[in-house]
Amino acid sequence: MDRIINVKVGGNHLSKDSKNAGVRGEANVTRLRITFDEAWDGYAKTVTFWDALGNNPVKRKETVDLLEDVVNDIKTYITPIPQEAMAEAGELTFVIDGYIKGKRQRSVAGQLEVEDAPIGDNAGEPTDPTPTQAEQLQLQIDTILNDISDAVEAKDLAEKAQTAAEISAKSAKESESTATTKALEASESAISAETYASKAHETLGKTNYIGGNGNWFAWDSRIGEFYDTGVKAQS
Repeated sequence: MDRIINVKVGGNHLSKDSKNAGVRGEANVTRLRITFDEAWDGYAKTVTFWDALGNNPVKRKETVDLLEDVVNDIKTYITPIPQEAMAEAGELTFVIDGYIKGKRQRSVAGQLEVEDAPIGDNAGEPTDPTPTQAEQLQLQIDTILNDISDAVEAKDLAEKAQTAAEISAKSAKESESTATTKALEASESAISAETYASKAHETLGKTNYIGGNGNWFAWDSRIGEFYDTGVKAQS
């Protein structure tokens, strides 16, 4: 895991929670997590590093690709310490500059300790160079283009999700309507069944009889009373 040194920049002053940059000959392993206060808002920021002898200055732009969280925090950058600053044992130096509309502000110099270790020059093992400013800018452009592409893709997915949600809502509404209709039909059937059962219960015990006119009288469950069948009873 890369080493992290937290650096806070307030106006011209800066503070850091470690003084150890690493070992001579390292490159881009130790990184500075640089957090700026409001005084630096809107400024184009750079960090310039010098080796322990005060030579080989290297400038890194604080570009979008170095932001720790491009969505939620545009004040904190993760900046690797380049190889050139780690070339000599001793105290390397770094200074932060900001530029806006012809104005320039600077932080005080920060120092970090580079521990000593022997280095053997070997032409067969070239080291990765620090990106040029043009390469840094191109990387920033590529990052922005990727962000735009991701945003377009996210928009398309959101639209598809919304369409699917609308279809689901419509189906749910139709299902609810169908269920309501079925429930009403079942309720009506239950009422009819209850009515028929009631009438059947009323019919029990209603025995046909011979009326005063000599005809058979039978029970009519529909009207709830006996009626004259017109059929003469046999004597």
